[in-house]
Amino acid sequence: MQNKSLAEIYSSKTDDELIALAADADALVDEARPVLASELLRRNITVRKPSAAERSTRQERSRLCKTHWLAVATVCVTAAATLTTGGGFLLTIPLALGVIADYCSPRRGRWLMWVGAAFLSVTLLLMQILILPEFLDELRSHHNLGGLGPVLFPLSIASILLIVWCDAALVVDAVKRRCSPTPHRRALGVGDWIVWITAPLFSTYAFGGIPGLFRAYTRGFRSLDLLLPGWAIVLIAISFDIALLIDAAKMWRARGVQKSQP
Repeated sequence: MQNKSLAEIYSSKTDDELIALAADADALVDEARPVLASELLRRNITVRKPSAAERSTRQERSRLCKTHWLAVATVCVTAAATLTTGGGFLLTIPLALGVIADYCSPRRGRWLMWVGAAFLSVTLLLMQILILPEFLDELRSHHNLGGLGPVLFPLSIASILLIVWCDAALVVDAVKRRCSPTPHRRALGVGDWIVWITAPLFSTYAFGGIPGLFRAYTRGFRSLDLLLPGWAIVLIAISFDIALLIDAAKMWRARGVQKSQP
């Protein structure tokens, strides 16, 4: 009965619709595939099966798209959770710019996403984890949360989970990209310019805090929850700058080789 219903459905579809279904046959249930094949045979339609490389490319795009939207969710929830923390939501800007750049330039844009996620982890994630016991103490003492607590507490929990999830997804992405690197783009696009403009601004922000870190240390300030994130941000900025300089040198060399060829 089910096969008969499927046969009626497929017989009512156009040739283009059947070809589109056959191109993504892996997404169909087992019972539907032979019915679809029978209808294609009846209409004398031959559909080329995608190669292993094409299926791998499709799966890679699907995975990257999921990571992209995970980063979008992380930015939105974290910004909402930190709206009342004196500009804390501004710390989501690098990851937000990475999301935009990744849409236009999947290679360098993804680098900025890595930087933005790492920056978020050593700043807001640490801050939210340190604030979390205060929410719990207030909840135990008064059995409720005052002010915006009922809204901010679940948002903070969701933000912590999303940041960790996003970090894990980007680490997996970095490992897979190392095994199958993305091809270089010859021309700079909008996403590339976003990355190149963001890099010096981020470095200025990171390096601008170095004198304060030295002063705090020389004056006997030894609070690791503030010193370590500060130096971690500097390390992130240095790594990002070095990666972009190496990438620029490779791109410049490739253009020189291209011009020298007849």
